[in-house]
Amino acid sequence: MTVGCSSLQRDNCGFTLVELLVVIAIIGILAAVIAPNAFKAVEKGKVAAADVPQSGATAHNNI
Repeated sequence: MTVGCSSLQRDNCGFTLVELLVVIAIIGILAAVIAPNAFKAVEKGKVAAADVPQSGATAHNNI
């Protein structure tokens, strides 16, 4: 993998196609694993936020 370019070697500059495809595949796999968990966390947060006012009303009624 060559990242930098020297003035003497202009033809061997940058990343290869295989390297780019591997990185894109890894990012896709990570996104496929993380996305469902992120959506579940958002849903749990909404449920928890909806329970807060109800919990306060229940505590107030028990006093």
